[in-house]
Amino acid sequence: FYSTQEEMTVGDLVSDNTPQVNSWDSADLVIERMEEHGVQSIPVVDEASKFVGVISERDVLSIGILIAADSWGRFDEE
Repeated sequence: FYSTQEEMTVGDLVSDNTPQVNSWDSADLVIERMEEHGVQSIPVVDEASKFVGVISERDVLSIGILIAADSWGRFDEE
């Protein structure tokens, strides 16, 4: 155990088995992984397992709203 917070590093808090998704995974799979691991955001990695960013539930929901609006013709040019 640590006697002060200054002795603890971020590396001490990070888990080796952090859930992640690939940059080519579907939004459905991202949500599934988040629910499976009880998280609201998840790291995204590329083909070489290199970190490329983080996606959140809010990001996925925003994408879904845009897709739905587009399918309803909300973004058609007049």
